[in-house]
Formats: sequence, structure tokens, C-alpha cells
Amino acid sequence: MDDPLKKIEVLQAAIAVLEQENSQLSERAEDAMLLGLVAEAIQGMKDPLDVLTNVLERASILKNYPFVTCGQLVEGNVECISSYCSFSDDENIGYPIIIGPEICEELDAGPFVSHSMDGIATTLNTQGFTATSVTIIPFSCHDYHNGIFLFFDRESSQNYHTSGLFLLDQIVNMAVGRLNNLYLTKELDILNTSLEGRIRKKTAALRSANEQLQEAHIRFEAVLDGIDAHIYVVDMETYDILYVNRKSASSLPCATTGKPCYKYLRHENLPCQNCKIPEFLTSSITSDKVIVWEFWDPAINKWILNREKVVSWPNVNRAKLTISTDISEIKKAEEEREEMLKSLQQAQKMEAVGVLAGSVAHDLNNILSGIVSYPDLLLANLAADSEMRKPLETIRTAGRKSAAIVRDLLTLARRGLNIEQTVDLGNIVKEYVESAECRALLRSHSNVKIVSPEDPIFLPVLGSAVHLSNVLMNIVNNGIESMPDGGTITISLEVISLLSHPQGWPVWRAGDYVELTIADTGAGIPEDMLQKIFDPFFTGKMLGRSGTGLGLAIVWGTVMDHNGAVRVESTEGKGTSFHIYLPLQGGDKAQQAETGKKDPVKGNGESILVVDDIENQRQIALEILQHLNYTVTTADSGEAAIEYLRKNRADLVLLDMIMPNGIDGLETYKRILEFLPNQRVIIVSGYSQKERIDEAERLGISQYVSKPYTLRNISEAIQKALADSIYRQ
Repeated sequence: MDDPLKKIEVLQAAIAVLEQENSQLSERAEDAMLLGLVAEAIQGMKDPLDVLTNVLERASILKNYPFVTCGQLVEGNVECISSYCSFSDDENIGYPIIIGPEICEELDAGPFVSHSMDGIATTLNTQGFTATSVTIIPFSCHDYHNGIFLFFDRESSQNYHTSGLFLLDQIVNMAVGRLNNLYLTKELDILNTSLEGRIRKKTAALRSANEQLQEAHIRFEAVLDGIDAHIYVVDMETYDILYVNRKSASSLPCATTGKPCYKYLRHENLPCQNCKIPEFLTSSITSDKVIVWEFWDPAINKWILNREKVVSWPNVNRAKLTISTDISEIKKAEEEREEMLKSLQQAQKMEAVGVLAGSVAHDLNNILSGIVSYPDLLLANLAADSEMRKPLETIRTAGRKSAAIVRDLLTLARRGLNIEQTVDLGNIVKEYVESAECRALLRSHSNVKIVSPEDPIFLPVLGSAVHLSNVLMNIVNNGIESMPDGGTITISLEVISLLSHPQGWPVWRAGDYVELTIADTGAGIPEDMLQKIFDPFFTGKMLGRSGTGLGLAIVWGTVMDHNGAVRVESTEGKGTSFHIYLPLQGGDKAQQAETGKKDPVKGNGESILVVDDIENQRQIALEILQHLNYTVTTADSGEAAIEYLRKNRADLVLLDMIMPNGIDGLETYKRILEFLPNQRVIIVSGYSQKERIDEAERLGISQYVSKPYTLRNISEAIQKALADSIYRQ
């Protein structure tokens, strides 16, 4: 080593090594600076596209890549997400970009470096830029699946790409991490917005603090302590608690770190049965994976939602973070929504039947007028000992039964008109039990007994006595058919107060209700049938059906029309109970006097105008009203009726509601009121939508009479309309 030349050579070699190391250190420092700039740029960004755009821009400027882009790879085609170009403002520069199948296969294995443009097609050369190499790094996140970053360069040095790949991979990982963090933050926001206002305010503080998770530990803990949820970290190997937030520490007296979590949470000596730690330990769940699960905690009688993930923790191999939130109110709301959905589905079924019923009811009732109204007229003029009396009574009975079927269809569809008056539900029950129909039913089922209140108290409800009696009849028939070997049907009445909305009730008001209970000791209803028993035309071996074949669906439709609710309890082998709730009304017993059967009241020659677009309906009305001693004129349309009344006067107008070939009854009535505001009108129709009848009643019609009508009910309606004191000629 005494040779000066050799010393110089050694020194020069050492200097070269130092210069190379210095160059490498400079490059690493430059790379570290780039990573810092990228991290600083995307730290506060909330839009994924902004994150990607800023990453591309800084990578291009600081690492001197003329053109960089990212997109989603779909069958070899790159669909652009964002790009940055140092030599052009064209947003679509370089596209379309197509990657060959060989490169696509290699991308599945991880980061890929292409030393040339072989296998990649792009339009960059049309912009005056010729790329000689490209670095391709695949990525995937919640917002963008099967994504890739492409870094185009004029450089073709293999060493350059190899040294830069690690840095680019770090930049991509940083961007993807930010995108995943944005996604998780957005998911947390969605969850927080569903909680009550107090929780939303506190979780807002958490969302704000999550954007600065890399800041000081003190601020991080302040956020956790501000959340209205139990937050704790557990060592997955020892189950020891490593951290609890302030809420956990203050709400449970034994809350402390260093204790096994099962002792802290459940006061037990073994891990909980639903613990997710074994799942974390035996699977390849990454730190990005979040397990979300809920359970009923019998210790506190609440539903709890847990969000858990693996987290890094000092001096611990694997730790689990848990955020437990009380979701009892949310679960209750979901149950109520489920009940409302069931009610809606039932209403939609009824609506479907209503379309069918409404399409035929008008025509059927018009046809039935001939076999209901005419026999009344003929019997009124027939000698008591006539041989024709019995056949005519048979025809009339058959017609009335047919009309009842149509009424049942309309009731089932909730399109029939209810007679809204105060009726005594207790008296309805008593009259049904004492009726000839009920006695005949018991005679044919001698092994069945009905127990009911002997002298029920006065229980006024607003509704139709006929329809409510049919409800009772249908349920009793159903109960008897479920007891082929005999049994007991118990009918009871009770007044209850409901001050909060019962679950599953579609219509409700706070106040007193009458609860009508009909319980049998029959075979019961299978659980899988309970949800179907009110469906139209549904039946089963243990389910009865009404005479019209509509069964319990009639019950549901009638109770809904009375603003009530139905609840069914059944146990196979023990029996079934139907609980019907109807709003209790004020009223006087004097208002409940029933109109007894009596002969039709005849008129004194008053003038009546009959308006109907069907000739035989006009003829039926003409003969019946003349028999009742009225002066009758007919009109075949609403327009003809208006023209007649402009020149003549009528004490009363009998007006059909549905007249397809002209204006209908409601529009006719409105036009009559324009020049005869006190004209008395009775709507007579085979079928009409309740909403239009309600509107006519608000405008002042005297009565609504359904076809087919009898001599007695049309005479009563006419007498009431003529005696109405609010009309003054």
C-alpha cells in the first residue's frame, strides 16, 4: 500500500461507492418526499376521483412521467377513471387503451412492469408522444374493482423501472388505502344517520375525527369517548381487555383493562358462545375486513349491533376492535314496518278482488232488480191464497241471496257502502245468538255449545249492524266447522283503552275500543296457514267458509271498513280465538231502535223523476212507484233529466249513478244544483265507488239505495227524503 497510485485507486473506488450510496440516498429522500407530498395532498380529500387525480398529477410531475392514467380493466379494455398529461389538456388523450391477454394474465400475480409497448395499444402517438415503456400496477377497492395504474415514459431502462416500481407501488397502496378509508367512513355515516338525534350528534364528532386518524392520540381518544356506544379492544389470544372508551368504563362498574372480556361483559368464566375471536383466529381475515353482526342481549334486554375488525396494538400479536351499538329502537321500527307491509299486501289483495267485483256488480245488481223488485210488486197485488204466491216468494228469496253474494264481494273488496250509524254491538251479539239462523246451526251441530253474555251492556260503535252481524256469523261458522267432534264457542265483550299505537294496526286513534272475542275449542289453525286465512278464496280442511265462499276475507274487509283491527291466536289441538277491536262511540239507546217489518208506505201523488240509462230498470221503477201511488216520469240520461227539470218540477229525483253513455249521476246532480239548489235527490245504483257517493252526500243527496231494492226499503227512503226539512221549495 506504499504505492501512491494504488492508494489513489483505492480512494477513487471508495469515493465512487460513496457517490453511488449518496445517489441512492438522494433518490430515497426524493421518494420519501414524494410519498409525503402525496399523503399530504390526499389526506383531507373526500371524493375518490379527487384522490386519484392528485396522486396521478404528483407522480407525473415529481417522477417525470409525461402521461399517467388509471382505469378499470374490463376484458382487456381500460375504462378511464382519471388521467394526467404534462403535454396536453385533452381529457381523452391516449384512449382507447387495450391491454393484450398475456399481460392481463400476468397482472393477476401482482405489480407488472412492461419494458416496451408490446401488447399495449394506445393513441398517444397521435399527440406527438411516443411511449417506449409503461409501468402497470393493479389495484382494487370498494369503489373501483379490477383497477390498474399505468405510468407511460420515454425511458426504456430496466433498472429505472425496477427501482421506481417499489415507490409507485407505495403510492398506489396509499391511494387505495385512502379510497377504502373514504368508503368505510361513508358506510359509517349511513349507519349513524339512522340513529336518533342524540346519537347522530355524537357520531358526527366521530366522523369528523376519523378524517384525522393519523393525528395525536389524545384527539383520537376524545372522539371515541364522545360516541354513544361501547367501544373496546381485546387481545385475541388471552381475551384480556386492552382498551375501553369512557361510556363502557362508566356504564359497567367492573369496566377495567387487563380482565378477560367475558368476565367484564357477561360475568362468566368462559368465552361467550357467539364470540367472533375464533373466527378471526382460524381464518385469513385481513385488517381491512369488518365483521358486522347483531344479537339479542338478555342481560340488558336490548338488541346490540357489533362491528368488529382486527387492529394493530402495541405489544400484542392480534387485537380485535369492537363497537357495540344499541339498535333496539331500529329493530322495533323494522318489526312495525314488517307488520305494515303485511297489512299493505292484504289490502292489495282486496284491491285486486275489488277490481273484479266492481266490474260485474253494477250489471249483476241491475239484472237482479227484476227478480227482487218485481216479485215484491206482484206479491203486493196477489191474493193471499194464490197458488203463485209460493213460487214468487221462492224467486224473491233466490234474488235476495244472489244480491247478498254481490254485497259480500263488494265488502270483501272494501268497495261496498257502509251504513254509518251508531249501533249497539252488545245487542248485535245477543240478536245473532238468539236468531233462528243460529239456533238452526246449533240443531245441526248438537255437540257444539255457544256461550255468550246473557245481558250485554250497551256498547255503541259506528257502523253497519248487518255487516257486523255477518262478521260474527262467519267466525262462528268457521269455529263450528273446526269442531267436528263437538266443543264450545265462547263470545265475550270488553271495553279496553288504547293510548299508544298497537303494532300492526293500519288505522288507529287513541281512546276506548270494544274488544269482541270469539274463541273455539277446535282443531286450531296450523302456523303456516295463519298468514293466509284472510286471503280471498283461501280455504283448508280446518277452515270454514261463508255461504258466498269468501269466508274470513269478508271478516277482514268489514273490520277494516269500520276502522278496526283483527288479531288471531291459535294453537293446534287447542283452538282459535278471534279478537276484533272497534272504536267505542258515544250514543243513546234510543238511537238504536230497529225499524220493524211493516207494509210499504204509499205516497200522495208526489211527482218523481226516474233517471236510468237502462230501459228495464226504468220500467221496474215506474211500476213500483206507481203502485206506491206516485206520479212518475222517466229519463234515459243525465242530460235528459237536466233538460226536463229546466222546464218542469219534480218533488223527488231517483238518480242512477253509473250511466256510461253520458254524464254520470254525480255530475248530473252537480248540474241540477246549479239551477235547483234545493232539489231532493236519491241515488239508486247497482254499484258505485264509495268516494263518489261520499261526495254526493257532502253535496246534499237525501239517500243512497242499492239495487236491487224491495218495496219496503225504497218506500222508506222516499218518505224520508220527502220529509227532509232542510229542503224548501
